Amino acid sequence: MLFKNNEKTYNTDCIKNEIIRKITKSERTVVAPEISLLIDRLTYWYIERMNMACRELYVDGGDILDLANEDKKVLLDIFDQNNLFQRLNEEKTYESKLFICDDDFRRKILYGTLYNIISRTGKRYGAEYGLVFAKTYNFDLSIPMHYVSYENGITDKNLRKYVNTYIELGGPLETYVLPRYYDTKDRYDVEELRSIITYFNNSLSIKPYDVAVYAKNLKK
Repeated sequence: MLFKNNEKTYNTDCIKNEIIRKITKSERTVVAPEISLLIDRLTYWYIERMNMACRELYVDGGDILDLANEDKKVLLDIFDQNNLFQRLNEEKTYESKLFICDDDFRRKILYGTLYNIISRTGKRYGAEYGLVFAKTYNFDLSIPMHYVSYENGITDKNLRKYVNTYIELGGPLETYVLPRYYDTKDRYDVEELRSIITYFNNSLSIKPYDVAVYAKNLKK
């Protein structure tokens, strides 16, 4: 946890700002506005590229979560070689020079970008775009899971697909969800992921395949 205070611990914008603070503290030659602008640029380009990829998916009857099941090399081809880093490196700005720094520095920037993506794309899509980003760049998959939220709550079929995809990708089961994070009331209420899985297992409408997947992972 980055914060002791619960609200700041869960708030994506607060976490991003704390990451920026830690970067500027360790990298004495940079200042927070430059790091923040760099994260915003990467976020914008990533969302732009995701939107393009998703339009192609929808034509074929797929959706965002299908990208998460792609081979990691395929994802890097989409999001790395197709302008995410390349476009930034081509720019003659101070922020682009920052991003060419060492791997540890880039890793911290991408970590802040993950939280920024979740924040900027909001309810439902924040978690979905975040999951694909986390898979591509080897971040903890439970980070976007914290912010998964759907219109119809726990009965939403898209939530079930999200949880399925998360488990198939190897996401840890011992984690939590903030189901009302995007609502003004009770946004920091926490629910354990296992309780959601238990609900799915007890649901009459659940597919046999889902039950098998959950049962297998619950034994781990």
